[in-house]
Amino acid sequence: MSITTSMLLIGAAATSSPFIEPEIGPATIGAIEFCATDAQQSRITIPAGYVMYQEASGPLAALLASKHIPTTASAPALVQRFAASSSAARFGSVVSYIEVRAKGGDVWIVLGNGPMNPCDVFVTGVEKIAETQAAVLAGIDGAPKWSLLHASKASEQAPLTAAVYSQSAPKPGKPNYGLKLKLQALRPDLAKPDGVQLDASVISGNLEISPTGINVSN
Repeated sequence: MSITTSMLLIGAAATSSPFIEPEIGPATIGAIEFCATDAQQSRITIPAGYVMYQEASGPLAALLASKHIPTTASAPALVQRFAASSSAARFGSVVSYIEVRAKGGDVWIVLGNGPMNPCDVFVTGVEKIAETQAAVLAGIDGAPKWSLLHASKASEQAPLTAAVYSQSAPKPGKPNYGLKLKLQALRPDLAKPDGVQLDASVISGNLEISPTGINVSN
């Protein structure tokens, strides 16, 4: 995967107008759409306000840290735990983490490398999480390119609100190519600011949609 930066160079000051941090809801939706773009391309551009943590461990991580370059080894423990069970890890290998600068909370992206181009997003550190969860779900529901396939709401017995979406993105020779998005929101009374409060995963491939679910294959 080839990665470039746009507008804001990592570790450098912006040369154009100053970056204004978005609120946590729009920042989360933007991160999910970034994953959707990443899942379809071999080359991606890192937007302003996105800070990359390069995959590194051992001596290399120490060397990069000495140069003040963020690495996956230096990321918060919560990010590392989430990445270990993410779709990026399940369907390939983790390439890097990205911290998305936002107001009112923290958004993280886990970039993966594999046949299905997995990419994950999670939200933490939000005090008014019910409003943020509702805004993110409404934002994805209102995006015409995403088609809702299945949804379930959290209850006293079920801790998660979950929704599965598809997006058609046919390619030459691949008329059924597209994206699968799974979005989950932990029940607000359980979604504490020190944990994962909302998460999303995006994978790409040939879609087989049926009344019982969606299958994604290479």
